[in-house]
Amino acid sequence: MENTTNKEYVGLAAEQDVKAWKEKYRKVVQVEVEDEEAVYVGYLHSPDMKTMRAAMEISKKDETQGTEVLIR
Repeated sequence: MENTTNKEYVGLAAEQDVKAWKEKYRKVVQVEVEDEEAVYVGYLHSPDMKTMRAAMEISKKDETQGTEVLIR
């Protein structure tokens, strides 16, 4: 990604890292959140079935913790 502003990009991954993640997870989405000083970059991928099962099991007791499992 090209920095077209004077803002600092925080969390921007190297291209080879993103390529490796795409090979491992198939689809990887880059998410940016911008404020006055910086652009914060994060990456998301679809969870695997093991993670989905764990999130569903935990969600039976606490929906918020189930969501946390998916986000990590």
